[in-house]
Amino acid sequence: MGETVYVGNADVDGIGDGGWLLGHFAPPGEIRHSSDVEVKWSVHPPGEARSRWATGERRTTLLVLVDGCFRVELPVLR
Repeated sequence: MGETVYVGNADVDGIGDGGWLLGHFAPPGEIRHSSDVEVKWSVHPPGEARSRWATGERRTTLLVLVDGCFRVELPVLR
């Protein structure tokens, strides 16, 4: 029977995948592989902003803020 629980450290585990902890990028069969959901851990420095918007994608996002403030700006869709 395969593993059903993964225990780790988000800062360490996300290093090799740009902060991504769970998602399609993990090899099939690995406990962190999922085509249904993606999870990313990140610490953002003050003033950081996206250089461009993602386009042509439909996503549902959950943002969990552990400490500080976070501003989310969404584009106006026409």
